[in-house]
Amino acid sequence: MRLACGRCCLRCGGSEYRIEKDHIIGIYKPESTDGLENLQPICARCNASKGSEEIDYRPPGLVDAIRNAIACGCIADLLLRMAAEVGAT
Repeated sequence: MRLACGRCCLRCGGSEYRIEKDHIIGIYKPESTDGLENLQPICARCNASKGSEEIDYRPPGLVDAIRNAIACGCIADLLLRMAAEVGAT
């Protein structure tokens, strides 16, 4: 997920702070999981300030694109394409 998001924080866009996995639905809730559907990479500063908010900062379709790439065995191609897109912006 971090590679697919260009190793940048999905909340602030920065890369100067350590990127952490954030649970969209808080880890303390029974319905929380460690699956793709509940994780997003954000920096330590944004994660600390996010608190218990359940906000999804991921671009639309990201989880489906990663799942499809894993299923067809072309995850490396997806990551390279997404990294190129991030670098172009």
